[in-house]
Amino acid sequence: MVLIIRPFRHYADFSGRSRAAEVWALQAVQITVLAVGYVLLATIVGFEQGAGTGRPVLAFQIFMALLLLFALGTLIPSVAVLVRRFHDQDMSGWFLLLYLVPYVGTLIVLFFLCRPGTGGANHYGADPRGEVRRPA
Repeated sequence: MVLIIRPFRHYADFSGRSRAAEVWALQAVQITVLAVGYVLLATIVGFEQGAGTGRPVLAFQIFMALLLLFALGTLIPSVAVLVRRFHDQDMSGWFLLLYLVPYVGTLIVLFFLCRPGTGGANHYGADPRGEVRRPA
């Protein structure tokens, strides 16, 4: 639970380091909320089509607005935790711009996110695990 709350407590903090578990916990929450939201939206649209109205209902519009607000509200913490994750590997947060490389950018960033962080303190702060890890 702490791993989910920490990115929101450090909402726009782009300095320091974050563990990989923080990134994956935040991603899991985002994917779960959006998936449940889209299933509910599909259900609303299905009922609407079954009723034969063919027009968006108020519930659909409200739900879309809530999903959009959630996505926008978690954008900054997501970027911040990804930048701190790059810092954990003693890399600049600007490496996050690799997402903009067509086709392979996401795979490159995913590769970097799966790598272990540097052991001990680095240029960006103390080890987020609080222990000294030796590189393999």
